[in-house]
Amino acid sequence: MHKSPTIIDYIERNPNWEFVAVYSDIASGVRTANRPGYRQLLRDCAKRKIDLILVKSLSRFGRDALETIRQVRKLKRANIGIYIEIGGLNALNISDSMIDQLAALDQAESHFRSENIKFVSAPFENVDFRRNGVSFLTGQHTGVIQP
Repeated sequence: MHKSPTIIDYIERNPNWEFVAVYSDIASGVRTANRPGYRQLLRDCAKRKIDLILVKSLSRFGRDALETIRQVRKLKRANIGIYIEIGGLNALNISDSMIDQLAALDQAESHFRSENIKFVSAPFENVDFRRNGVSFLTGQHTGVIQP
């Protein structure tokens, strides 16, 4: 929620917009069951409480490309826009094929980021690192290098 004040300020600077709520999820993952904020957002859209959703990128809206595409199309049919800050795009004003491409790119980027995190956080036990002729052996703790 550390980004919330910036979002609220952004909304308040636009006289045609009214702030409804910040919907956030702490857990990550592609399953919507693990995203109560996302589910509440969709319920509020169905109740017509919201007509424009602001997101940093599509990857922050939906974690899975197919789910994102499905929900964006459903929201577009209900005349609910999704303003994507990166790129300055409103889903109501761009084609479905462009949404498909953006969702696929965001999913690939998210997957790449996730794989990098897994690699960096994997435990390195008894791995010998050599630099400038000096040997370092890792300990039992992730990321701890003992000279």
